[in-house]
Amino acid sequence: MLRGTLLTLHILAVVVWLGAGLYDLFLSHEIRRQRGTPAEVTLARVYVRYGPVIVAAALVVAVTGALQSSLLGWGYFQHLWLGIKQALMLVVLGCLAAVFPTFSRMGRAVASLPESATELGDEARALFARAEPYILVMRTAALLAVVLAVFRPALGQ
Repeated sequence: MLRGTLLTLHILAVVVWLGAGLYDLFLSHEIRRQRGTPAEVTLARVYVRYGPVIVAAALVVAVTGALQSSLLGWGYFQHLWLGIKQALMLVVLGCLAAVFPTFSRMGRAVASLPESATELGDEARALFARAEPYILVMRTAALLAVVLAVFRPALGQ
């Protein structure tokens, strides 16, 4: 029962993480496309409002994955495919820790815009740009982890 519960939570969190991350990808593209328009501000407000959903889902994935490895006897880094997934999650958590201050400042910068703002300021745009490489690494790591979980390749064993 514990395994089923953890696995269900883990998979649901992965679906939310990847689904919200895909939406986030499209949203960030639209923010850049709408630069200098009132839509840029509206889209940025949506982006910072729902960004925490992605972070929460990633943390649930990490916690449920660690619990599965610990409580179910799967161990850490004992199976190559699982070890790579665990290493990828460490990369994601490191990126989250590194980019968290930028996300916080980005949220404050967007929240401080007056309701009548017609475009993002340079600071907010710079913060979005600064976060982008970290987000790319996290998206890539998440996608690779899903591929590893689905196919569980032997990888030289």
